[in-house]
Parts: sequence; structure tokens; C-alpha cells
Amino acid sequence: MAKISPLTQKIIKDFSREKKSSKKKSDYFVRIERTPRNSVFRNKMIEKGEKGEKRALRRKVVVFFLRKRLFSKDLLQTNPKSNARLLFAEIISRGYLSKNKIKNLKFQKVSAVLEKYSYLLRHSPDQRMGFKWWIIEVASCELEEVIWSAKEEKIFTSYMARYLMEEAEIESSSKKINSTFLFRISSKKAIFKGVDLPVFSYYFIKNKYPFWSEASEKDLEKVITTISEDKEDIEKEFRGTAYKKVFLFCKKNTLPFLAIKDLFNQNSKKIKSLLSDPQEVEKEVKKIYEEKKKEVEKTIYLSTTTLAFFLFIFNFSFFNFTVNNFDALIGVFLLPFLVLLLTVSTSLPLDKNKNKLLLKVIDIVYKKENKEKRKISLKKHKKSVVFAINMFYSLFFVVLIALFIFILFIVEMKTSNSFVFFFLLLLSSFLMVKIRKKVKDLFVIEKKEKITEVALDALSFPLIKVEKALEINEKKCHPAFIITEALIKMRKKDIVDLFNNWKLKLKQKKEKIYEI
Repeated sequence: MAKISPLTQKIIKDFSREKKSSKKKSDYFVRIERTPRNSVFRNKMIEKGEKGEKRALRRKVVVFFLRKRLFSKDLLQTNPKSNARLLFAEIISRGYLSKNKIKNLKFQKVSAVLEKYSYLLRHSPDQRMGFKWWIIEVASCELEEVIWSAKEEKIFTSYMARYLMEEAEIESSSKKINSTFLFRISSKKAIFKGVDLPVFSYYFIKNKYPFWSEASEKDLEKVITTISEDKEDIEKEFRGTAYKKVFLFCKKNTLPFLAIKDLFNQNSKKIKSLLSDPQEVEKEVKKIYEEKKKEVEKTIYLSTTTLAFFLFIFNFSFFNFTVNNFDALIGVFLLPFLVLLLTVSTSLPLDKNKNKLLLKVIDIVYKKENKEKRKISLKKHKKSVVFAINMFYSLFFVVLIALFIFILFIVEMKTSNSFVFFFLLLLSSFLMVKIRKKVKDLFVIEKKEKITEVALDALSFPLIKVEKALEINEKKCHPAFIITEALIKMRKKDIVDLFNNWKLKLKQKKEKIYEI
């Protein structure tokens, strides 16, 4: 019987305790009189999205409610319990909660959170609208955590962060850098995603003020004078080198922890006895890995064939295709052919990658001795290196575009058709890059890029730059990212459901039938 590491033993206890507490029935419920609406599209977005993306969609509803109440001054003047009741009614009506009976303890916690942020908005010396919006965004993070419970996230985030902190340390003499916080927030982003500026702000404040979750009025009086300065510090940290470097380190070590998370969830009743036998752990991890691999394969081939089919149908109708029209022939068949070619050229991980994953999982679960810590350097890349990389991809992009222009010039394609062709080409390449990221997530060993993949990166280079700019500068998760991720994961049945729901909505509108 192998000896489980102390860190893993603690996680087993926390996980078992959380599972038992989630099964406990509340003695008293608060009833909310509101019927949930049915929206197939929204439900599919929630179902197909990542954990972080689901949270971003739910937070959006909370933010909408809080802003509406702030404009009418109800958030500041009305009883917190009344606001809590109205907030739950809003969430239920939009379909983000299926039951209209809320546990009394949860209702009281939501009321307390609303009262806390209402106090901050009323008494803060900074009354600028930008600051108020920021406070509301932070409030939405805490409310989302309370309403939908994030205990599982806390357990596995803590597990990953504590293990990686034993593996590595930040190479810096600065006392301002809080390495514990950076490892925790980076681990959360790596496993569950969806960490934007409001989420980062919320966990920064929780880390700085340990009493934050149960803050009294006296505690808040201390915070009010410094919260405006905290906002500036948070924005610097969020865009700082330390956070980026620690996140990149955590991201490279994510797959073993995702496998362990699935191992716990799939074997929750017998997890302790299972972890006592390394051979059984290996078998289970192999199964999990193969399932993930099959899921990624399905995503690649179904998404790309759907995209190729859509491009073919769109081009066929747009280019007015005829047998003798070589211009239309190129326009109709070239893009779908390129998409399918890129799909075939996408390489999935080999068996040595699986073996490396198994070794890593065993090392995490049964770690006995401390290894020499790796250093996470905060040195920025030289501007000349960054400039050279950007120039390489920019030149590659220009060469590829020039090649396509040359082909279109030979076939004498119309100017309007050429613009449509290039727009679809860029959009398709961007979606292909997003799909290929799913494959990269399966790799534990370093993946070597093929020439076709480098060309694909170059072709979508402008859109990738725009995406990165949005990720850095957006104050909250961009809806376009959430929808793109969900659409990539959709299957044939999901698309049929959406189409049928759309037809039903049109019929209801025509016959003047509306949901109440």
C-alpha cells in the first residue's frame, strides 16, 4: 500500500466533507414566486461552456440587476432582504436557477453580501461612476460564489497552488509580490478559466482582508479609506509581469491536476481506497486521458467538418456558382478544402505523452521528498526578441496573403468576391486556432509545431493579437469568447435543438403567443 502525500490526504478530507455537506437537506426554504423562462440557446451556452465561462454568464445577470437597482437608488435604500428576494427572482426568471425554493442559509448570506456592498457604495469617499461600476463587478463575483457555491473550485485550486508552490518560487527580491495569492489565482485560471479583472479584484481583496467574507460595519470602516487605492494596485498587479509568468508556469502543469479532479469526481465514494493503490490510479488516469483525447478528436473533426460544410453552402449561394465559372469554382471549394486539410494535419499526442502524464500524477499524489525548487524569472523578454517574433509572423502573414491574392488574380475573381473570401479565410483560420488549442491542452511534453500550424498561426495573427488585447484590457470576460467556445463544442443534436427552438419562436411571434 503506497503512502499518500500529506497534501493529498488533506484534499481527500476536504473533498469528502464537501460531498457530505452538499447532500444535507435544509430545514427551511425561502420561496421565490417566479417561473423560469426556457431558452435553448442560453442553456446550450451554459452546458457547453467551461466552468469560468458559466460563471461569467451568471455574473452578467447579477451585474445587470445591481446596476438597475443602483440607478433607481433601490440598492442603497431598500432592505437587503428585499433586494435579495428580487435578485433571486431575476436569476430564476432568466433560467440560471431551476428551483424557486432557496435554502434559508444561502438567502441570508446573499442578503449580507448585498448589505456589505451597499454600505461601501454609500460611504466610500470615491463617488466616481467608474469606481461604483468596479464595486458592483466585485460584488457580482462574491454573489455568484455564494449562490452557485464554489467549494469544489476552492479545493482543487488550493491543491494545485500548494503543490506548485513547493515545486517553484518567484525569483524576486520585492516584498510587495504576494506569491501565495499569485499561485492561487493562476491555478484557478488554469483549471477553471474565466479569471478576468473583477474576479482577480475580488480574490485580491479577500486575500488582503481575511475578514472580508464576514466583514462587520467596523471592519468596513477600515476598508473604506483604502479601497480606492486598492483598485489602482489591483489593476497594476493584473497587468503585471509576475501574474503573467506565474500563470504561464501553472498552465504548463494543468493537465495532471485536471486528471486528478476527474479522478476524484468519478470515484468520490471510494477515493481514499482507490488512491491507496497506485496501479488502480494508473488505470483510472489512463481511462480519463483516453476519454479526454476522444472528446478532443470529436471536437476537431465535427467542428471543422461543420465549418467546411457551412463555408461550402455559404460560398455556393454567394458566388452564384456555374460549371463554366472558374472564379466561383475557386471561391466555393478552396476554403472548405483548406479547413479540412488543416484538420487532417493536426497531430494528436502520442503514447509517450500519456506515460509522462501518469508519472506526473503519481508524483503529485504520492510525493515523499522535496525536490529542488525551480525559479520563475520575472525578467521581461527583450524588446528585440518580441519585435523579431512579431515581425516573423507579420511577414509570414503578408507572404500568405500575397500568395492568395496572386491565385485570385490569376483566376480573375471579382473584387467583392475577393473581400468575402479573405474575410472568411481569416475567420476560419481564427476558429481553427481556437480548436487547435484544445489539442495543445492535452500535451504534457512540449509540442513541436508543424509548418502547417505555424502558417495557420500566421494567417490568424491579426485576430490573435486583437483577442490578446481584449483579454488584457477587458474589465470582464468578453461574450464573444464564451459563445465561440460553446459553438466549437456543439454537436449535431445541439444545432438541431437550436434550429427547432428558433422555428418555435418565429411561430409564436407570428401567432402572437408569448411566454408569461
